[in-house]
Amino acid sequence: KIKQLLSSLENNESNLVKGFHCEASNEKDFKKIIKNFYKLESNNRVIINCIGSFNYDGIEAIDVKKLAQNFRVNVYPTVLINKYVNEFKTKREKVKIFSIGSSSSYDGFNKTIAYCSSKHALLGAVRSLNKELISKNIYNINVNPGSIKTKMGKKVRNQKFSEFIKPETVANFLFDISNLNEPAFIEDVYLKRIVK
Repeated sequence: KIKQLLSSLENNESNLVKGFHCEASNEKDFKKIIKNFYKLESNNRVIINCIGSFNYDGIEAIDVKKLAQNFRVNVYPTVLINKYVNEFKTKREKVKIFSIGSSSSYDGFNKTIAYCSSKHALLGAVRSLNKELISKNIYNINVNPGSIKTKMGKKVRNQKFSEFIKPETVANFLFDISNLNEPAFIEDVYLKRIVK
């Protein structure tokens, strides 16, 4: 699936989008993709990190392995992307880094301890990164949608999948706010879904 997606991006006529494959547990992968990202010519640098891991657990099922897996997938990439953007970008160049969080960044839900903990941590990481990096023209935006109509969304229990947010809605929202110019800046936004 990743190969198919990357191939479709490569064949995109507009040539505005470039995809990179990265293993979340391999820091060298992050360095490599950001280095390659900066080899591309662009006047508008935007990175969208939409990696995510969601599973149910509960206090009796939780263990260090599950906690580590969620933090490795849901938090580490944002921090490592920033680390290497800071290393490779020029001083004046601006870059916007979008991380896809979750409504779980603000709330806790039953039997999702590792997931909710990691999404809370992601929001904290974004806020901390901005304190350090906005002066270097690196802007982190955490977009926190409610449940989305995706394969991951199908795992969510006791909610109507038909009422979930369409992925296209999130993509269009990202595009719109990526065009927001200074001095306006959105650090985090909660994209709530309407529950009837």
